[in-house]
Amino acid sequence: MSTRTDLATLHTRVACVQAECALWQIRRQWEYLLATTKGAAKLVQERNPGTSPESSSSRDDLLAYILSNVSEKQADTVVRELASKNQKRMR
Repeated sequence: MSTRTDLATLHTRVACVQAECALWQIRRQWEYLLATTKGAAKLVQERNPGTSPESSSSRDDLLAYILSNVSEKQADTVVRELASKNQKRMR
């Protein structure tokens, strides 16, 4: 019986560690997404002087700002420029 309890405890601990790792990965992905969105908003702001997002810390506000100030053609250009900048950073 004690072996079963030990295995159950070990299984619970492993599950907790896996959950912590998953949360850490999600947090890193969220931070990257927010940083990428901030970069895109900055490019849009450079192209549209005198405009700015309501909040630079809220992803929803940044996306709303980008969508309200960018045409479809401009969006493609912004995405390409941002991807190019990110590739340069990774080198």
